[in-house]
Amino acid sequence: MMSVACLTATAQTDEREINWLNVTVLHFAASGSTDRSNALQQYLLIDNAVIEQHPELNERLETFREEYTQRVINQVVPEAEKLLDESLEQLRKVMKEHPELAGQLKEQLKEAEAQRGKLTAEHVKEVGNYTYQPADILKALTDIAVNKRAYSAYKDLGNGLYGVLTGTSFGPVDPDAFNKPQIPDDQKFTWGVMNKDGAMVIEPKYDEPFGHPDNDFIILRTLQGGKEMEGAKGYDGRQIVPFIYTSIAYFPAGLCVSKDGTNYGLVDHTNTRVLIPMKYRNVWSNYDDTVKMSRFDEQLDVYDANFKLIRTEPAPN
Repeated sequence: MMSVACLTATAQTDEREINWLNVTVLHFAASGSTDRSNALQQYLLIDNAVIEQHPELNERLETFREEYTQRVINQVVPEAEKLLDESLEQLRKVMKEHPELAGQLKEQLKEAEAQRGKLTAEHVKEVGNYTYQPADILKALTDIAVNKRAYSAYKDLGNGLYGVLTGTSFGPVDPDAFNKPQIPDDQKFTWGVMNKDGAMVIEPKYDEPFGHPDNDFIILRTLQGGKEMEGAKGYDGRQIVPFIYTSIAYFPAGLCVSKDGTNYGLVDHTNTRVLIPMKYRNVWSNYDDTVKMSRFDEQLDVYDANFKLIRTEPAPN
């Protein structure tokens, strides 16, 4: 596969076990909020060796989780009972309207009524105050976090670096792949890049970063003169690609870039020398020793490993 020579970051040899701890639920409980679907997201970077020195924190955290879970169960059971009541009413209605089905549905009704009666008895338990206050647990965890502060989002960029959101994001207290936390517009450009020691390698003034650790390349978007522009920095924070493009996409052969959002070309990874002029719709493919560029007339211009135009061919249907 064709590839332009580029600097490669040295892999870090830090053997510490560093993990991100989601403390959103702790923060939610400490805040006294009742909106579980719109909680402030909170994550702490924790050194396992440090937290192991505080076994009492694990005990307090586990106790809190058990008590919090019971509170959630106590809230959910009435909702489940309401749904069961609606199902029972519908079942009785069907039996009344269709007496010929009564015999078949009688046992089903009996079983559903038994389940309805067990819900509260088996699952709801009286809870008092938390044994350990969530605010105190959160403070204790923050005090031993890598740099004693929480972030609203993070992503592993490789080579020992993390993209971190220093602004705010909101989402459910139990986020999943279908509930990505939302970032307010005025907090969008507050992503930075941090190392395992908690030091900012790239200042927090960017949109979510995208890293290519094998090629020492982090694509970033920021505001320049009121416009959203993209550029790239290395894993040591040095500038590689200036923020003069509206769009950047990484390819083995170079960088697909545009200055107007319409016309695209290819530039060198390391010095932004133009390899293929910005006059194409996009990069069609770069799977072998050629680069195929999509023209605006449904044709493809094919370039060789030296970025010389060698032919033009129809684009596949």
